[in-house]
Amino acid sequence: MHVRTLADDFLPAPHFAERHTIVIPVPPRTAWDAYQQLDVADVLANTRVGRPLLAARRLIGRLRNGRVHEDMPTTFIPLAQEAPYEEVQGLIGRWWTFGGEENRTDVMDADGFLAFSEPGYGKAVFGMRFLETRSGGTQVITETRVACTDAVSRRRMGRYWLLIRLGSGLLRRVMLREVRRRALALERR
Repeated sequence: MHVRTLADDFLPAPHFAERHTIVIPVPPRTAWDAYQQLDVADVLANTRVGRPLLAARRLIGRLRNGRVHEDMPTTFIPLAQEAPYEEVQGLIGRWWTFGGEENRTDVMDADGFLAFSEPGYGKAVFGMRFLETRSGGTQVITETRVACTDAVSRRRMGRYWLLIRLGSGLLRRVMLREVRRRALALERR
């Protein structure tokens, strides 16, 4: 049985998707607050998992494009939020170029994200959900969905997805563990 999520409103039929989950023995509001304090870019750049993955990406970019171009997300497009239970953010880009091009920054809201259909791009949705468990804890779920705007970009994204999926999943699990660490610290206060 599929439970409808905010991500369904933006990418209901993704070409690529991944989901990770963790259970934290705190109420949803505490887990939500811990997530809201999280600087995802900082977690990615300053963890034992994130640093080598980002370094490898930069090296591939330098070898492939002759320069390092930062195309990793620093600012996501806010798409929808139902605090303290769910948040969805988006991003549009050509990540398979490894820094050869920047992410699209001209799309700045949910309507623009939904309307965007220019060929040659991927549209990504990053969702976070906070579901109360029977024991009063929180199941935190992170979901990544990607849909491409044409067949060529879908093939390119498919090759890229095969290459980065393991690392991307590791980073998501690191992020979930950091949410857990922060939520438990908030609960002890």
